Amino acid sequence: MYPSDDPGHSAHHGNISQLDAGVGAVLDCPEELNLAKNTFVFVTSDDGPAITGMHPHGSAGPLPAKNGAIHDGGTRVPGVVRWPGHTQRGKTSGELIFGLDVVPTLCELAGTARLADRILDGTSFLPALEGKNITSASAVLAVQSSQSRCEGGDSRWQLKTGLDTPELTPRGGSPADEMQLIRTAGLTNLRLYNLQSDIAKSTDISEQHADVLIALSSRMGQFYGEVQATAPHWPTSLWPRHESKLIQWPQYRINRSKNK
Repeated sequence: MYPSDDPGHSAHHGNISQLDAGVGAVLDCPEELNLAKNTFVFVTSDDGPAITGMHPHGSAGPLPAKNGAIHDGGTRVPGVVRWPGHTQRGKTSGELIFGLDVVPTLCELAGTARLADRILDGTSFLPALEGKNITSASAVLAVQSSQSRCEGGDSRWQLKTGLDTPELTPRGGSPADEMQLIRTAGLTNLRLYNLQSDIAKSTDISEQHADVLIALSSRMGQFYGEVQATAPHWPTSLWPRHESKLIQWPQYRINRSKNK
């Protein structure tokens, strides 16, 4: 369908076409059942472009990094909503929305009360569909990983911090010693960015906006502490890498591996 001397190019474009066809089939269904006006459709991605040696195509634009990193290029992705009678075609919003906002949003849509027996992070993003701001303490997003970093903020300001742990080994799985380090880690090395004028986060402006830095770090510290206090104790695990042995790789991938 997309002939090219680079099979990865054909695969990349083919995947996009398959995604388009699949989403189209999903959107056609409520139309055919005459349920479109009562159906809320939300389409997004779990991470940024992979951009691997085998599949170097795709781009995060000006956002730094890619899939696998907690920088915006790995975590900031488009989201599309279709809700006839409630959303306007072609309208955009710059509000910061993340995965933990989905459940509160669905609760509000369904008229269901939020769970009272646990802390439910996130907030409904329905106000953003009406052009309003999302105001909530949990609008601060804290992300932690083996990269020993956290990031958080809102639609304008972004705070990037480090974790006061030794440098952790980049790998899959959750070794017990590293999980304990992350669970008890504190925040350090704070840097502030203005996403509206510097979406690539190239210039730390914490000295010029000390008041914003203090306010945002306080919010992040509070939310981060709640996450640490309520985080489940996951069982220790190591990534056995079984998946790669089960995948039926395309021939061009097998050929490249043999030629290395």
